[in-house]
Amino acid sequence: MRRGLRTALTGLVVLALAAVVTVASATGASTTTEPIMIVPIQVSLTNQQAVLDDKVVDRGSVVQFRIRNRSSATRTFTIGGFKATVKPRRNATILISFDTRGKFPYVSRAATSVHRGLFRVV
Repeated sequence: MRRGLRTALTGLVVLALAAVVTVASATGASTTTEPIMIVPIQVSLTNQQAVLDDKVVDRGSVVQFRIRNRSSATRTFTIGGFKATVKPRRNATILISFDTRGKFPYVSRAATSVHRGLFRVV
């Protein structure tokens, strides 16, 4: 009788462990392993203005600012606390994750001119 009880308890423990492993493996992979979606935004810097091809993104977006300096002077582009200095007729990239809603000012500076605008996260 003792042997039958031990066998029954062992079987019950094995079934309980199998259930725990099955539940843990089913819920262990969350959405954190999903690939992130990068939103590319073209930024064109000229002697007269700074132009973004899109000025609004959704909250949680990862934005890749592809900056092209079309002017004849070195320009510094700043947005969200990040800065890129771009020589004339050259390119640069800034990658920013926007986790909060709001308006983010951007600035394009050269030795003789400053261009400003607003980038919105909704």
